[in-house]
Amino acid sequence: SNTVCKPPLLIAFYSGGFTAGQGRNFLRSFLKYASGEGFPEHLVADHASELNQPPTSFNEYTGHIAEQVDAVDGPTRTVIIVAHSLGGRGAYGLAQRLGQRCLALYVVECRPPSI
Repeated sequence: SNTVCKPPLLIAFYSGGFTAGQGRNFLRSFLKYASGEGFPEHLVADHASELNQPPTSFNEYTGHIAEQVDAVDGPTRTVIIVAHSLGGRGAYGLAQRLGQRCLALYVVECRPPSI
């Protein structure tokens, strides 16, 4: 088979309090560096309040982000998730939703949820 193994999709959640534009600007240097280190594809996950139709629940929000992930290469692509501050809440939820597809989760300045 000629299947090419792609590196995991890098998903980044920016800090709470940022607009989508501010969040992308905050992540720009990191994503540029990651591209040069073997992660050329990334998805920036916007906060629920930044979406055109804000979700009515946390589960709906993580489902929306999961749909964006699946739209890149289908429902089998592995991911690595990075998040800062309140972006970590969505990151924890997405990691739980994606299960084994999430190869790593890196969260800075956000405590994990109680399980």
